[in-house]
Amino acid sequence: MLNERLARKGVGPICHLAVVNLATGDIEHRLVIEGVVEELYDVVALPGVIRPMALGFRSDEVRFTVRPEPA
Repeated sequence: MLNERLARKGVGPICHLAVVNLATGDIEHRLVIEGVVEELYDVVALPGVIRPMALGFRSDEVRFTVRPEPA
């Protein structure tokens, strides 16, 4: 059904992560994922988050940014 709707509009599928301003509905930022994507594993709303960002695991950036909550 999705492929048929896209074909009627003359566009192809795009996989991306988007930061959507919930107050305005505008897409503030977008990260396009190229290649074959089989499944999107998670979608989440981050209310009150002012500066969301994606972190890579190949640098030390994640060690200094992600802090687990105390037990």
